[in-house]
Amino acid sequence: MLSISSESHDFGVRSNNEVVSTTFEILNSGEGNLEYSLNTNDDWISVDPKVGDSSGEADIITVEINTLGLSDGMHTGLITIESNGGEETFEVKVNVSSLAPPPDDGYISITFPKKLSFSCIKAEIKNADNETISRLNWTVDVTGGIFERVNKTTEGYIEAINSNETKEISTKIFIFDFKSKIFGLGKINVKIELTNKNVKTTASKECLVIGPIIYYCK
Repeated sequence: MLSISSESHDFGVRSNNEVVSTTFEILNSGEGNLEYSLNTNDDWISVDPKVGDSSGEADIITVEINTLGLSDGMHTGLITIESNGGEETFEVKVNVSSLAPPPDDGYISITFPKKLSFSCIKAEIKNADNETISRLNWTVDVTGGIFERVNKTTEGYIEAINSNETKEISTKIFIFDFKSKIFGLGKINVKIELTNKNVKTTASKECLVIGPIIYYCK
């Protein structure tokens, strides 16, 4: 029998160029194997995964919305869940406002250093929300350099970040690394992504690496 942990989510007031996500769970509360699929007719809503099965375990479904192109005002969408054990719907709401602050100036902001750093990528993460954010996952992708030889991905998380608190993340990766045959010279692109069940924020920066020294270009 098809069961879901929640029937709706309200993303609140968002700017008209923002990507945010939430999750809910699907599980089989009956016997046998439950096979299900998820669909939506709203192009500003996406779900992952779109198909699955459960013999009793809870499957996590990620719902992501993109407000780009949406007019100001309240928007409501539906995700239909069909299965061999029944049908359910998950309602999504968002109030789009062109006056709302953009993502990087709102709940979470990412600030790169104004000066150089040695052997690693650093950034400051600030929580401008009124509540503590728990388990904020971060990913740093570094690509580029001469012959595109610099290619590093580092992941980590911040256990909790209080309201108006700022914390630093650092990859602690040696860009100039002969053992990995990476020659640290030339322009590199740095992309930082922050995610949890309610937040998704990204920031990018073009930098210059000379040996182990990283210069954060404007």
